[in-house]
Amino acid sequence: DGATRQSVTAERQFLLSLGGGCSAPVAAYARFTGKLQLTGLVASPDGRKLIRVSGEGANASDLGRQLAEEALAQGARAILGLGRAAH
Repeated sequence: DGATRQSVTAERQFLLSLGGGCSAPVAAYARFTGKLQLTGLVASPDGRKLIRVSGEGANASDLGRQLAEEALAQGARAILGLGRAAH
């Protein structure tokens, strides 16, 4: 199913672009309702810091990367313990 493939691709690209691992809660949820919509979340392990991003787009990989970049710009880099050069 094309819509499901786009949704899963967007979610996986978001997680991959953040280097999603086990150091902090990172989540992605995509759905296709005529257009692809993605919501991403990065939280500190204690739950005190929470970054939520969302958007829509035609290209699943681009959307996942774009929202990961937005999350990093909003402070996800510090939550995830990434250095300045991380992408």
